[in-house]
Amino acid sequence: MTLEELKKLISKDETKNIEPQNEPQNEHQNEPQKRALTIESLIVENESISINAIAERLNAARITVRRDLKKLSYAWEGALKNGRWVREL
Repeated sequence: MTLEELKKLISKDETKNIEPQNEPQNEHQNEPQKRALTIESLIVENESISINAIAERLNAARITVRRDLKKLSYAWEGALKNGRWVREL
């Protein structure tokens, strides 16, 4: 999936199913999906991005990013300083 395709998915996701503001629980239901799409796009941009950098960009905890990466089937391949994120099969 290209970066442009991911950006289109993110923008489509933000505009559909807009709920009234008086139901705060609904606004958080799509957060994991948006976070996952953002993580995907960050990895497409820079496959060696650190968990700390992803967490900063998302304003999320590192453990949340680790959990999302695991759900997305990403694993770190290579040395710490010159490795990269790859999808597990």
